[in-house]
Amino acid sequence: MLDFPSIYILNWELAMPRDLSIGMAGEDVRALQNLLNYHLDQKLAPLVADGKFGSATRERTIEFQKRNKYLPPCLPYAADYARQFRSILKVDGIVGQHTLHVLLDARTIATPTSDPPTFTPVESTSPIQRLRTDPNLRSRFGGKTSAVGDPPGPTPNPSPSPPVSPRTFHFIQLQQGSSAAVNPWSFSPFSMAAQVVVLAKNEGKPDFLFTAGGQASLNDGNPQANGRWTGQGFLQIGLGFNQTLKLFGRTLDLANPFVQAMISKNLKARDPAATAGLAIGNQISWKLIERRLPGAQTDDDTQDTVSVFFNGQIVSNTALTNGRTAAPSGSAMLGLTYTFGFF
Repeated sequence: MLDFPSIYILNWELAMPRDLSIGMAGEDVRALQNLLNYHLDQKLAPLVADGKFGSATRERTIEFQKRNKYLPPCLPYAADYARQFRSILKVDGIVGQHTLHVLLDARTIATPTSDPPTFTPVESTSPIQRLRTDPNLRSRFGGKTSAVGDPPGPTPNPSPSPPVSPRTFHFIQLQQGSSAAVNPWSFSPFSMAAQVVVLAKNEGKPDFLFTAGGQASLNDGNPQANGRWTGQGFLQIGLGFNQTLKLFGRTLDLANPFVQAMISKNLKARDPAATAGLAIGNQISWKLIERRLPGAQTDDDTQDTVSVFFNGQIVSNTALTNGRTAAPSGSAMLGLTYTFGFF
């Protein structure tokens, strides 16, 4: 039976239509990530095989190129294989035909103590060897039968893929939900916010979000509350780290920390004083509907159109009339986000 990495090695060996570099995405990138996990030291944390060539995949590619740049090119081995050294791999984090050639070689290099270094041979009955030599196995997966010998040779001086340029997207969001706060305890059964969002993407770095908007919240009627409604204007800066997992087939985005500055006022209050506040927090979003952004350059250039969000933050407020600062309080909000008006 074929082992898991062998299937990825076969599928990728049969067709690699392009060189791979940071910013790219697809099934060939997913195959690369599984191959790197298969080859590299188990002490390293395994890559998440998400099909996105980010900074972690680039670093792991460079690590592989550094460790394996002296491997000989021939499978199965000729009697004089120790003298058949090819040119040294270029350590650039780009997976072209040259690096692909070595990734599809099942041997691993030992710690270099001599020149040429020593290698760990592959048994002739290993799944990877059989994938290369058994016509029945290759035809089973749609591949063409090839003679025993070298895999396709490296392409001289492969051209790197063009880098993905930084890009910016703009859109409008509506958020509706319920919120609760402690110190002192209060509850808002209905909150509605409208905001304009600027999303900046630069490959290898977290997404950057700048948000400006306003929010109205219905107070719970607590005697300590000075008014039935509270209005708020805010500016927010955040980072999206794309720490995701799948929940019922939809993307759950876990890491979107932010800093927010706001001015709040209780409407129709006995005390008309407004407050200025500062908050730090994180927002978790479960993306129910996603769409590709206008002008997208990569498969990662998407935005949730409808999502469920949970927002937790620590807030400190200062009265603008007398400068009195309240002790920091915690608050949380659960609701829905609707994104539209892409421009």
